[in-house]
Amino acid sequence: MSNRNLHRVVVEDDQGQLADKCLVDDHGIVNEVISPRTELQPDEPERSTPTVPTQRVEAVDIVRGFALFGVLALNMLAFAGPTYSTTPWQYSSTWWDREAELLLLVGGEAAFQSTFSFLFGLGFALQLDRAFERGKSRGVFARRMLILLVFGLVHLGIIWEGDILTSYAVTGLVLLLFARSSARKVKWWSIGLGLFMLTGLGALIVLAYLFSPEDLVVTATDPAIAEETAMFQTQSFADAVARRVANWPEMVAFVIFGTPWLLSQFLAGTWFVRSGRLANLAEQGPFLRKVLAISLPVALLAKGLYGAAIVFGSASLAAASALPLSSMVGGPALGITYSSLVLLALQRRNGAARWLSHLGPVGRMALTNYLSQSVIAVTFFYGWGLGFYGRWGAAFGIGFTLAIFAAQIAWSRWWLQRFRFGPLEWLWRTLTYGQAPTTRVVAHPRTQRLTSDEELV
Repeated sequence: MSNRNLHRVVVEDDQGQLADKCLVDDHGIVNEVISPRTELQPDEPERSTPTVPTQRVEAVDIVRGFALFGVLALNMLAFAGPTYSTTPWQYSSTWWDREAELLLLVGGEAAFQSTFSFLFGLGFALQLDRAFERGKSRGVFARRMLILLVFGLVHLGIIWEGDILTSYAVTGLVLLLFARSSARKVKWWSIGLGLFMLTGLGALIVLAYLFSPEDLVVTATDPAIAEETAMFQTQSFADAVARRVANWPEMVAFVIFGTPWLLSQFLAGTWFVRSGRLANLAEQGPFLRKVLAISLPVALLAKGLYGAAIVFGSASLAAASALPLSSMVGGPALGITYSSLVLLALQRRNGAARWLSHLGPVGRMALTNYLSQSVIAVTFFYGWGLGFYGRWGAAFGIGFTLAIFAAQIAWSRWWLQRFRFGPLEWLWRTLTYGQAPTTRVVAHPRTQRLTSDEELV
């Protein structure tokens, strides 16, 4: 790329000291990191930026924003009714809701959550590497995880039982065991943990399908489903909180049981940084195409078999296929496929890249947007709000998702034109460091290409 398409960004660390100068293209992809002592050529235009850490590319924000859309679309199945509590295609009653449910399960289940988890590990590696370069310990990251745990517990207890932040915080603390591990070590630990969970859970599902397949099936006529629907439609806010608090042993077990699988995905993101792939992201086109050549066939095969089990197989076969085929093989492979396609589109710098760039602000405010999605959805569907739980199907959920996310795109862009951090991102940093960071944007918003890599988690 010629220099006329590159812009100098002066990057400072948290204390306002010069850290690096970067050459950044129009899509925020770092093409070169320049030493503070290195001068650019006279014909290279300069852009200033607020005080921000280095090692951050807008492409990561865009992928995160894309993943956040998918997370909302899949979560909507749980917000709106007991779809996830039943066997696939057993709750949706109309053809359009059945097709919408099939689209979400085959085209998104576990894919976007896997991408989010990968990006968490990526952010972890960036933060720890920067901390060690400054001679600091891993204590700051541990504090961030403990504060995230508080956010997660509040979300879990007061807002929605489908919280993922608690699991992220606990697994993030476990991830500290790999703070100084090499790329090779984290890669094999990631693969090993993934295979361990896949084979172990897969074996349990196969045994259940062979010996008691009827136990895997939950239909819309099940008394427990009717009870669940009535509860969410009528339950008061205080009763909902009391119920979640009473169910804390189940929630603790869920967090512990899911930690190895999450850790596998976190370590994959850590490997992406430690292997040097992120530092040279603009040059990773050939690598991404190789990854795509593997992930796409795997995703098509696993998700295709899952879809066939739903449409043509028995209810028990569809239920048995959900965890091993969709969530643990097809989902991660599909997440890798989507992420690779987004990154390749950004490298082509065409119309698609310009459209995708609108997702960047949403990704920079991921914590704020994730929690606000829950607040909006439960207020609309739960009994202490408007009480529409169980009254609308998967097709309506897709439309509602598009409306919420469109509003978040506009809101995030508006906010970041005025402030450096999202509201909850600012609170997270303030509680972590014990002092409030500067919030107001002091430069033109188009210079906001690099932002704190601490927001990556």
